Amino acid sequence: EQGRSFLNEDKGVILDGTFQRAKDRSLVREMTAAMGANCRLIECQSPSDVIHLRLNRRAALKDGLSDATWETYLHQREKFEPITGSSEAMHLLLDTRGSLLTHSHAASDWLRANDHN
Repeated sequence: EQGRSFLNEDKGVILDGTFQRAKDRSLVREMTAAMGANCRLIECQSPSDVIHLRLNRRAALKDGLSDATWETYLHQREKFEPITGSSEAMHLLLDTRGSLLTHSHAASDWLRANDHN
């Protein structure tokens, strides 16, 4: 609903979440289409060992960025419904093994390159 509010004000919005169910992704696509906005999907993937290490580091820091645990990840991975039927202009599969700076540049470059769709 916050995303809808921003779109109503003619502002862009980034919805950050797992969107692990196809139904949830479909609802977002329907909302953006109804509002005349473009919808892009960035799917972040890393090998399980990298994710495990990052979750352990985050837990040790107690920074409050996320309460996700290794068990949370395993559950979400098991329940994730694959993304199908999206064109390259609508869906970016982003390998997030590298640095945050590298990922953010790759995502923003892709968004800019596909801004016309």
